[in-house]
Amino acid sequence: MNSSSDRLHSLRFVWDRIIKPPYSGIGVVVCLYVLTVCLIYQFNGPFTGHIVGFDDKVRMVQVLNLINGGGWYDRTIMRANPPEGFETIWARIVDLPIAAIILLAQIFVEQKTAALAAAVIVPFAELILLFFAARYAARPLVGKYESWLVVLFVAMTSVLNRPGLTFSGFLVGEASHRSWYIILNVLMTGAVARIALGVRGRAPDIWLSIAIGLFLAVGIEGFPLIAGAVAVLAGIAWGFNAPQLARRSAKAVAEGAFLGFLLLLAQRPPEKLLDVLFTQPSILGPIIISAAALFLVAEVYILRHLGKRKTLSLISLVLCAVLIASSLVYCFPQMLDGAASGLSPRERALVMGAHSEAWTMFNATKTTGQFIGLAAPSIIAVVAGLVACRSATSRRQRIKYLAYLGLTAVSGCMAQIYWRYIHHAMVAACPWLLWLWQNIRQRLPRNNAFAPMSCLIFVALGPFWMLVVPILDADAPSAAQIFAFPAKAYFQPARCDVLEFARYLDEHYPSETLLNVLDSDSASFLYYTNLRIDFLANYPSHDKFLDNIAFFKSQDANSSSEIAARHKFDLVALCRLFPMSPDMIASRPYRNPMMLERLIEGQPPAWLKPVNTGLQTNFLLFEVDKKALAEAGK
Repeated sequence: MNSSSDRLHSLRFVWDRIIKPPYSGIGVVVCLYVLTVCLIYQFNGPFTGHIVGFDDKVRMVQVLNLINGGGWYDRTIMRANPPEGFETIWARIVDLPIAAIILLAQIFVEQKTAALAAAVIVPFAELILLFFAARYAARPLVGKYESWLVVLFVAMTSVLNRPGLTFSGFLVGEASHRSWYIILNVLMTGAVARIALGVRGRAPDIWLSIAIGLFLAVGIEGFPLIAGAVAVLAGIAWGFNAPQLARRSAKAVAEGAFLGFLLLLAQRPPEKLLDVLFTQPSILGPIIISAAALFLVAEVYILRHLGKRKTLSLISLVLCAVLIASSLVYCFPQMLDGAASGLSPRERALVMGAHSEAWTMFNATKTTGQFIGLAAPSIIAVVAGLVACRSATSRRQRIKYLAYLGLTAVSGCMAQIYWRYIHHAMVAACPWLLWLWQNIRQRLPRNNAFAPMSCLIFVALGPFWMLVVPILDADAPSAAQIFAFPAKAYFQPARCDVLEFARYLDEHYPSETLLNVLDSDSASFLYYTNLRIDFLANYPSHDKFLDNIAFFKSQDANSSSEIAARHKFDLVALCRLFPMSPDMIASRPYRNPMMLERLIEGQPPAWLKPVNTGLQTNFLLFEVDKKALAEAGK
């Protein structure tokens, strides 16, 4: 009897943690839900031997190179883009947790299996960190009583709502840096809000410094978000004539720049420590953030002397910002090009048209409905923030609402300009969505008859826009997409499963063999085989993007043969299920076939010899007949 009573008491305790304030069990339940659906729905995920994303496969190759004896500062993958090799722009700091799991797991299993274990454990651990960071960010706005409920909104965002959206890094099977950007932005939001509110103690300053320092260490994507956070703090300090806020902010930002510099010492060799790079972590990051801290220091003096003369102080601040920004641009003009600064003119022209993450949200979304669905959370959050500011009854409330409103607007605007920031916008909107849900629920009569209404309002504020509308164009059943959305990337098998085909290549060809594949398949063959890959579809590529496109899509066989001879291909592989665009299909009867069409249709040129692999695979394999290729070039 006591045993049964104890079990019932334990179950009641767990149940109460979920359904009653402070709702501390909500995060655990959502995490278990995410893990469960990812375990159940597996076609091309880590539990069937697959790393999920393009960048994730390349990242894992970088990590395995390090584990297998590569230098800490050496991030060049020599098997890709020979003879120069491919030097990744990704910081080592993200490799550390992945490498740690692999080193531990490979004691018990072979290394590739250990890598799959890391691709499950690390993203899931990062999701847990995101939930804690989200609560930290939301608590000043929604209060301690219900702050854990923000996880319900975060779980419905595009962080897990893929494919079809730019990757975020939290899905099991991924091993990228994007998840860290989102975690750090959420952490920075919570710290900025507390600093703006004047919360006592050093904790908010330390968290802001850590967020900024790690942002600089992970990559360059965080620059606009850091600049937005500084602008919000500076704007509040000016609006409320608070030089003490500007001073505190300047100190925290400067400490973040210093931490970024210390982390840079661990990522750049001493002889290259002061090299200015525009596509990866370098001394440029601490310089830019130090300039932001300098602006805040200047604001302290401006507010102390001109604080009561609002127009004059604003003009002074604008002139100061323009002067600092102009000085940075004068010294480092390439910074205006952002990530594109490391590309040649030919690559830059290609990336802006072909790389969807560089597009605006409107151009990147499939339909107007999907655009509205993804933009709606930010719009709702901004409207809620404006309403809150108008209804604020105290100075502290106005500061709090303006801090959250500013940060939400920054993320939302960035997502409209660059599609890759969509996750930042969606997650930044979540505290406001919870705040709005709280306020609407408080106005409902407190009886059970209105409980369904509260649930419908929750769905309308979050899941409807964050989940339902964006997936309407997906090629899978809507019910499955909605109720098992964290695993929906696994519902459809890959066009061509590479695993068995990759094993065949490794067994039948030496490691020095040079393989040419379509850009979209290049990371898969880099990770799953030991062969050399002629072209890895990432930047910088030594201008091989155009050659790869020209080889497979040229209607002139001589052009393709010239590229094959110049690159010295040994093998060419192609998935026969290559997705043809409507324009390609419609124009096919009126033009010569492209090389990829000739290969798929069984009409290869004489210098490409089909290989009968004996496999049940949709991959086609061709050996390059060097003698026939030389004859074709004459």
